[in-house]
Amino acid sequence: MISEGPLGPSLLVKEKTTGEKCVVKQVECTDYTQAMLAYNQALQLQRLGSHESVCSYRHFFVQWEREAHAVYLCTVTPYQELGSLSSFIEAQREKKGSIDEEVLKNWTAQLVEGLCHSHSLDLLHRNIKLSNIFLSSPTSLLLGEPRQRERVCLLFNLCRRFHRPCGHGEHERSGVKER
Repeated sequence: MISEGPLGPSLLVKEKTTGEKCVVKQVECTDYTQAMLAYNQALQLQRLGSHESVCSYRHFFVQWEREAHAVYLCTVTPYQELGSLSSFIEAQREKKGSIDEEVLKNWTAQLVEGLCHSHSLDLLHRNIKLSNIFLSSPTSLLLGEPRQRERVCLLFNLCRRFHRPCGHGEHERSGVKER
């Protein structure tokens, strides 16, 4: 396990056919219907992957674990060996290093391009933080983990609390446009 986030664990795995390292995030859903709703949301978010500054989903699937009596939406993204911008900055602080101004300008431009791409698809990120920006190379960044998926899972938690089914119209009230 790489980390345990608010929505569930992130697991480091190797793809069988290519041997490529990937990250699988498991988000628990209350039932199969809600897992399929989240799956459909992931289909929408997959459109983000068409930009070089956005970390794209490779695969996503719904998984049922009988022993745990749980159903999960699982997303698979490429593993970024260089880690997050948060860990990079922390390492620079520890060794009292600095970041070249040109690199900072380049990173800023990449983030703006990734956000513009997201907004052009009417998708708001809502989760921009250093731990959610990944280094794909020493001079290239990827914007990761849009919050729209988290919003759907928070909706599931609400449904669990009130024991009522979630219809498609429920999630549209949050103010995020969806296509």
